[in-house]
Amino acid sequence: MVGVNAGNRAVVVPTSDYTIGCVGDANVRFVRWRVPRFSDGVDMGGWTVEVHYVAADGTSDYTAVDDAVTEDDAVTFTWRVPMRACSTAGTVTASAKLTGGNREWNSGIGSFRVVESYDNDPQGHRLVDSAGDVVTVRTED
Repeated sequence: MVGVNAGNRAVVVPTSDYTIGCVGDANVRFVRWRVPRFSDGVDMGGWTVEVHYVAADGTSDYTAVDDAVTEDDAVTFTWRVPMRACSTAGTVTASAKLTGGNREWNSGIGSFRVVESYDNDPQGHRLVDSAGDVVTVRTED
């Protein structure tokens, strides 16, 4: 689960959540987040939640969250990773945004990875082998 530090709002992305998909994936990866419920005494339980991101190609967008749950000390929710976020291999950055009334709270920025796939090579000349966090690409003869 991606966590957000209550003090400095830093986003902590565990290794298990670092790779969010392959090029061409759409709505098949679901990343759980946990953010603090309270910020300087303000209760953010029940607020609207969005995940804002910048894809590897520089495109920015956001995903509305529809499953936010208010817990004693946190708000948890799922980021359904959209196809736009997986349009290009490379680093995707994301942050959480909570809004309530005229108030807005933003987390810091976390980094994720999208890896190459056949979807990114219409001629099928590349094979992608993945072993943990190591990805190698080789060309077929």
